Amino acid sequence: MPDFSRKTCKGRSAKLSLCKIKLEALLSMNEHKKLIDNVQRKTEEVLVRFSKVQQENKKLQAEIRANQLIINDQKQTIKQLEDNITTLKITKSLERGKENSDARLKINEMLREIDKCIGLIKS
Repeated sequence: MPDFSRKTCKGRSAKLSLCKIKLEALLSMNEHKKLIDNVQRKTEEVLVRFSKVQQENKKLQAEIRANQLIINDQKQTIKQLEDNITTLKITKSLERGKENSDARLKINEMLREIDKCIGLIKS
């Protein structure tokens, strides 16, 4: 590239100065075009990534909704099982009470028989 510094351009004509200005403008425009192209390329890359992230986000949100439904179903199952446990505990407690009641009745019956035997022995 030719040297367009002030020293070499001093003695030259106005035409040479005009060429220098045009060349600098072309270089500047070329650099600007490169910058614009670079910004445009990066913007397109960001848009592609953004689209992918949006798709992934939708997928994850659907997965979250599905998992929430599963969790709600499992919570209902747990509640039902806890209710069943409570019912079983109550039933078992009532059965024990019935067994205790039957045992008391048998003991009372045996005591009456013993009392009868004692009464017979005394008489």
